Amino acid sequence: MIRKYLFIAFVFTFILTIFSNFFTLETLGSFSDGQSHSLSSKTAQTIRNVKSTNYKVPEAVPFVGPKLVVIDPGHGGKDPGALFGSLQEKDIVLDISLRVQNTLKALNIPTYITRSDDRFLELKERINTANQMNAALFVSIHNNSMTNPFASGIMTLYYPSETLASGFLTEKEFALTIQNHLEKSLNIFGHGIIERPNLAVLRYAKMPSLVLELGFLSNSNDRLLLASEEFREKASKSIAEAIQISVMKISVE
Repeated sequence: MIRKYLFIAFVFTFILTIFSNFFTLETLGSFSDGQSHSLSSKTAQTIRNVKSTNYKVPEAVPFVGPKLVVIDPGHGGKDPGALFGSLQEKDIVLDISLRVQNTLKALNIPTYITRSDDRFLELKERINTANQMNAALFVSIHNNSMTNPFASGIMTLYYPSETLASGFLTEKEFALTIQNHLEKSLNIFGHGIIERPNLAVLRYAKMPSLVLELGFLSNSNDRLLLASEEFREKASKSIAEAIQISVMKISVE
């Protein structure tokens, strides 16, 4: 009898997981009201302290050319992005983005970051900067949030164009490289790559570009990961490694 109940419980849990992941894909883009749970203000302040004390504000990179990678921390200033108590998406993605930039610099890959502090930028301003600098790649880093608390994991959004490319690297291949590398290195659930032709930073890009949704602030497990400096460091190194792989595929005439 006990085995029977355990089997039923297992089947129910499996079905619930499948349903939650399916619901995540179907409702992509809807944001949570951020009122269900919250992290302590101390945790949120820790994230702000990490980016302010461990990292110097990077200067604009004068390099302009076919190997330049533009990193775009989503939101900023009056636009906090996804909220969960005192935890704000704009702080998390800025911290991760600065770490990515530092790792890329160590790999001798020219980089430019669209914002190095808590400031607001229009969407077109972000991608126009990358276009004007003749960047090879553009990566906008975000966190996700939904009303469904079971939604979790990472996904990569890209513009569905096989002709827009840097060298031999198409947008789809760039998205696959990033997504696959993160899923393996972070051992986190992945939703794969998803076409989003209406996003401004993707639609107006003149180079392979993507939006990386790195975890859900509305999910308790993802939220704990994103609040962890260890995870943010690991994620940033994984993103930088995937960018390095992509840069190596770019042919420079």
